[in-house]
Amino acid sequence: MTEAIDEMARRREVGAAREAAASPRRRRQRATALGLVVALPVLSILLVPLLTGQPIRSLLARKLPADVARSRAQQMLETAVADVNAFQADYDELPRTLWEVGMPPQGTWHYQIEPDGRTFRIEGTLQGQGVSFDSGR
Repeated sequence: MTEAIDEMARRREVGAAREAAASPRRRRQRATALGLVVALPVLSILLVPLLTGQPIRSLLARKLPADVARSRAQQMLETAVADVNAFQADYDELPRTLWEVGMPPQGTWHYQIEPDGRTFRIEGTLQGQGVSFDSGR
């Protein structure tokens, strides 16, 4: 009977030693798996805007009806034009970029000073709705 108890105790010790030896490996495997589970969504959030050319905010924004998107784009265009005109009145020159007067918060915008140096053009797109303004017209 004592031999059986001794054998069981020895087997427990051997099993515990094996488990202790394998434990760091298991922890590393779990940590690696957890790291991948966390890193893949973060990586995709960072890569999708780079690959699509769209800001993260525009990818997460809900789609507006076309008439509402056009109206908002027109409002942003009017604000940008007013800002450029105010800059020109204050400094007697046009801003070199829209960043100097404040870029509209949504959409894709392009600003260009015409060759005469006194007129400008702003074009913008918000959710597929394009608007433009030419100060020379």
